[in-house]
Amino acid sequence: THAGPALVAAPAVLTVAAAGTAVAVLLGSLLAAPLRRPAGSLALVNTHRLTGGPPCGLGDDIQVLPDGPVLAPVGTFGPGPAQQLTGFTAMAGFDPAYPPPDPPGTGVSAELWGSLVGGPQSTGSMTSPWFRLPPASGVAVSVSGRTDRGNKLVLEFGRARYAGVTTLGVRVPYDRVRLNQDHLDGPPDYRPWRSIGLDAAQVPNGADRIRIRSVDATTDPDGWLAVTGPRLRSVVGFNEFLAGRGPVLVSWPQAFLFPCLRNIVGVGDGLAGAPQVVIEAPRREGRLSAVTTAQDQGGAFAAIRPFGRLYEIPTRLAGHPDVDWGALQLSADTAERDTYQRTTTHITADGDRSSLPGDG
Repeated sequence: THAGPALVAAPAVLTVAAAGTAVAVLLGSLLAAPLRRPAGSLALVNTHRLTGGPPCGLGDDIQVLPDGPVLAPVGTFGPGPAQQLTGFTAMAGFDPAYPPPDPPGTGVSAELWGSLVGGPQSTGSMTSPWFRLPPASGVAVSVSGRTDRGNKLVLEFGRARYAGVTTLGVRVPYDRVRLNQDHLDGPPDYRPWRSIGLDAAQVPNGADRIRIRSVDATTDPDGWLAVTGPRLRSVVGFNEFLAGRGPVLVSWPQAFLFPCLRNIVGVGDGLAGAPQVVIEAPRREGRLSAVTTAQDQGGAFAAIRPFGRLYEIPTRLAGHPDVDWGALQLSADTAERDTYQRTTTHITADGDRSSLPGDG
């Protein structure tokens, strides 16, 4: 017997159909990826370049959250203590190996409370005094330790009345804890201080007072919490913030992601410039990024870590604060930069090293 033409062709038809379906699914996934998370999407960046969209790559999707003035505590003229501390201590209670942004009692650490007193096994709760909040303002605090998984930190808002403060509601600021650079597959690193806060749109309408409530209910090694008093916070576009700041050192794993950066730190004639701004890679690419700045790897910018006095400015990927896009660091070094005199001399030499100055 002989199989009919349709039966003979069936396997080929099925193979073509399966291959076509696989290609369609793959293309659909690639097209849907930037739609699921448009911010920070390299696919969408490439599309923008082809269609005349926003031209600055990842820089168009990053928001900088610079600090504003520190808020001042105020009295309530009502019953009850100005603050309540149980298991928390003012101006202490944090890991001394990870000091707060400013020395306790100064700057953004003018008010500070922590529960790491006598070891992480202690527990407690804290209610700060009320602080005066200007209208339509974003706010931030700095925290160290753990704010979730049994512990808790909320910002409570109110409106001042003659007899005290009327509570308008509480908000839980998002806390993105980064991985430990040396143990990327391990637990998050809770000890470094980090800035968390709320945008003005997240603050209850009519609020002119704010205070902090925190609870330490855990006793494991990370079961403690420290927090500073509140300060104002604004939201600025990445490219706008960097305008007029520089020169900029971009970590080489991210060098192609910021096409609008112009004031790039230079390297030439045996000299490397001194960067004022460092754009660091995400933690998972930190070891690759360190090639240019690590002293033990002989990078051209190895001096920036011990002498540059770098500090981080809080940032986030717009709409996705959970994504580790990298970090923005500024130098606090106020010394003059690259003001030395340089003379360049050109010589012609053959392949014999003895003909070079200082050799032979």
